[in-house]
Amino acid sequence: LYYDGTDEQYSAIMITPKNNDILLALKYQDPVAQEKTLYKPLDGNMLAVPAGTTIRDYYNAINEDYYYVDDGSGKPITLEDKIRTQMAIRMQKKEYVAVVLGDSDGDGSVSSSDARITLRYSVGLEKKNEVVAAASDVDLDGTITASDARSVLRASVGLDDANAWFDKI
Repeated sequence: LYYDGTDEQYSAIMITPKNNDILLALKYQDPVAQEKTLYKPLDGNMLAVPAGTTIRDYYNAINEDYYYVDDGSGKPITLEDKIRTQMAIRMQKKEYVAVVLGDSDGDGSVSSSDARITLRYSVGLEKKNEVVAAASDVDLDGTITASDARSVLRASVGLDDANAWFDKI
């Protein structure tokens, strides 16, 4: 199918769980060689996505017959929204949960709030959640420590690159 509108018009379309499959199928994409990987499988049904990846970035990188992204809130999302930890992603009829390393609070960015959650995990004050724990373990050593919280805090103020964690996967 070919969508005859402009990118600006397409971006203005509100994508909801009710119309997501149809609208995403309408957007025509020329095959483009991707310069970097925009998702990597993790344990179970988790899928790592680099920090700052928008739904448009993800959509342009996927060569699947069918996929969707859903934040679970029931609110409409747009192609310019960032993929956030705990978003649902479906590809080839398999459902995944997005993990953005450092995004422990699920807002789509790495911030001091994420560092706080990671620090709380490191001392046992945060209730165990497999997806949030995966987002908090930024050094990928299998444990959440104060060192992870420090790295997240440094990334939140621009002293570290959050996408360097993703590259290590």
